[in-house]
Amino acid sequence: MSAGRPTIADRKKLPWLAHHFYWELKSLLEPPSRIVVNRDTEKRLLLQVEDAAPLSPEALARLKEALDTQVQKGWLTEERIEERLLEMQGKIEHHRRSSGANWARGEAEKEVKVPSEKEVLDALFRATSPREIAEICSDAFDEVLEDNPFTGEPQTVRRPNWPISDGSMLPSSLTQYADQFLEAKEDLRFPKSGRPTSRVKQLWFLARALAGAACGISTRTAINLVGSVRPDENSEMLRLSKRSRKSNKVTKTKRP
Repeated sequence: MSAGRPTIADRKKLPWLAHHFYWELKSLLEPPSRIVVNRDTEKRLLLQVEDAAPLSPEALARLKEALDTQVQKGWLTEERIEERLLEMQGKIEHHRRSSGANWARGEAEKEVKVPSEKEVLDALFRATSPREIAEICSDAFDEVLEDNPFTGEPQTVRRPNWPISDGSMLPSSLTQYADQFLEAKEDLRFPKSGRPTSRVKQLWFLARALAGAACGISTRTAINLVGSVRPDENSEMLRLSKRSRKSNKVTKTKRP
């Protein structure tokens, strides 16, 4: 789609993409901590869950007693006792496995600090051709072979090398719209200051330009439609606004 008047669908998609690209670009500069799963620990705990899932003979006997009571009260026929017993046993054991798998996953998770990838950002800012952009982005993901923790079967999983989300659209979009990305860096409105505080402004400008390219919209139109307020500024403004309202409320209660 050529750049021009945005459609209604583009107007809805544009800000979402701009925010997505901004947070992914900012992760290269200031990566958030990441949750890492120790697969060996998870597998060991899942074996414990599987061992504990089946009901013991004592537990089955108590279920049978409860069903006998229902028969005596006329709530259940004797013909359905075995069927009902198997049904209840299946539900209980399924719940044990399901909740146990969640527990195993949580126990195997660990929060780790991720090193920044400022050199990737620097390379993107230095790039002067689509080929350079494509080469930089080719390292964003790796395909690794892992055992499925539930089935034990090997499976190919895509893992990011950059501190971005598993489903990040940034590398593929940078490659696909490299021309527009390079043009945005040369735009007259692109923040040119070398101050550290200007880097996030540059990222926000490029994120909007990239979102515009993905929607077939010019950089100028995308910048105007999305606006100048960054996603993290929005959060900060909301926080300050709540603090201000709370402060005013306290002041009002203190008036004589």
